[in-house]
Amino acid sequence: MNMLMCPICIAVLQQPIQLPCHMCVCKQCIIDWIRISAQNQCPCCYDLACLQNGAVKLPPDMVTALLGDVMVCCTLCGQGVRAGDYDTHECGQFSKLQLQITAQVVHVLMDHSPANTIRIPTGGTPLTFMKITQPKTPISQMSLRTRKRRASEVCNARTILSAESSSLILETELKALSHMEKQQLLLSAGITKEMKPEEGLALKAGLGLPWNKLRSLRRWLKEAGMYIGSERKQRALAKELIGDNLEVELTPFSFKVFNGGEELRGAPHAFTPSLQHKLVQLLEENEREGKLFWHDGMIPSSEIWVKLGGDKGGGSFKMNFQIVNTSAPNSVHATCVFSCFEASDSITYLHVALDRFRDEVAEIMNMTWNNYTIRLFICVDLDFLDKIYGLSGSSGKCPCLFCLI
Repeated sequence: MNMLMCPICIAVLQQPIQLPCHMCVCKQCIIDWIRISAQNQCPCCYDLACLQNGAVKLPPDMVTALLGDVMVCCTLCGQGVRAGDYDTHECGQFSKLQLQITAQVVHVLMDHSPANTIRIPTGGTPLTFMKITQPKTPISQMSLRTRKRRASEVCNARTILSAESSSLILETELKALSHMEKQQLLLSAGITKEMKPEEGLALKAGLGLPWNKLRSLRRWLKEAGMYIGSERKQRALAKELIGDNLEVELTPFSFKVFNGGEELRGAPHAFTPSLQHKLVQLLEENEREGKLFWHDGMIPSSEIWVKLGGDKGGGSFKMNFQIVNTSAPNSVHATCVFSCFEASDSITYLHVALDRFRDEVAEIMNMTWNNYTIRLFICVDLDFLDKIYGLSGSSGKCPCLFCLI
């Protein structure tokens, strides 16, 4: 049976010819061998002179006769056919010879295609042929250079299949992976998620972290494959965002100490330099984004309502204002803090924090903006209201008149 097998393709001989060394091979196999062999070394006897000096000829009659009766399996349709009928065997609607001719044409065209891709017009959608290298070793054993070539072939295939961008199909492939497979892929590829400076700054503000705590968080997240970003860029962005909207100074406040007494020391007092400027800035921003509302006529169409308020909590006191002409005027997002200090909200300290805005409040109450009249309201609890107006009220020691009746 070995005499009927081609030593090159290790299959039953097809269109056999005999070499000078008396070995029989397939006609197409020896043509391909000569084309790719640099030294024309015989594939059977490995003699350089075999193919150069001798001449090929037809195989012996005995081999031809035996091949005519041998049953072989068609590699395309899987049917058993006689070796003598293999070339003319009807495989689907094409004969074996037609398929071989097609394969040869594609092979020649592929050799002249720099992208290893060819398109053949059909009258309708063209047929696309692309060269895919059959690997002989697992990719884990390939060199980095070979891996890059294989990756280039795969990327080319994605581009053809998507007809637009290979990244879209790659995204679909990644989404099909399990969570564990995605994590392992990111770690093995050394891919890290990098936050933009504005995202890192939002994280710092959202968690209320000082810069030293953010540095510790940055080191911890880096080990998990996430990079917050440069502190220098975040500080520069914070400075750009704050601009001239904030000033900070050390103001003397009294604080209780462990022995029951009090001590006077400087504490940060942050405030906006101009309350009127900040109000106009937010009004213009809301108008530009179409966020000004008059709540179905509850607010006169010619007026802008603004609420002033104060709140003590978390060890600090904050004065703020809210533009009522917004969809959610009581929300945190609609609240703008214009004065803040870490001390109690005593009458003395309220004077320290608010006296600088006394004249501006009077100006805002008489100002107009874009032909709208500004109406200013104060919305605070009774205790805070009494402190502002210097009343005893809820903080007083004397009962009210109704308690004396």
